[in-house]
Amino acid sequence: MVMTSTVLPASGRVLMICTGNICRSPYAEHSLRALLDVGDAVTSAGTHGLRGWPADEGAEEIARARGFSCASHAARQVTAQLVADASLVLGMSADHRSFCTNLVPEAAGRIFTLHELAELVRLGAARGSALEDVLASAHEAREGLPREVRVRKVADPFGQTLSAFERMADDIDAQLEVLAPVLR
Repeated sequence: MVMTSTVLPASGRVLMICTGNICRSPYAEHSLRALLDVGDAVTSAGTHGLRGWPADEGAEEIARARGFSCASHAARQVTAQLVADASLVLGMSADHRSFCTNLVPEAAGRIFTLHELAELVRLGAARGSALEDVLASAHEAREGLPREVRVRKVADPFGQTLSAFERMADDIDAQLEVLAPVLR
């Protein structure tokens, strides 16, 4: 993983969402923090957050092997306030996107799945010099994506072997590498 110094917009905050907030979203949170060197500008929560739980041991083991840690993580439940305060919300599945959109409908233009936004960036459909412009163009273009992209999810490794966590991390990191240039 290449480390670069990055500054999100002054009000910028990326919120990663999964179900329990112990596997996918904390890994994505800490991976993006390490990738962009942005500290707490990236956070996470769960649609059914296991409040106070640490990151799963599998997520932490993979994170350590990749040069960062999720050890400081404490799971929490996503709230309307967290969604409203975020510049960008990235769900690990379409269900997570829908959950957050239902919490704060007016934030729909800032709520994507990780795969959805990464694909829009790959296609050149998410463009602009400011994060707001990138998200506005991505929001306009998202309906043009094939359904299989809009519903593609990061597989949940909870309760599975370490190899499932490795696949999860590979998937998340590949998408974050695509997104990093628009978040810089």
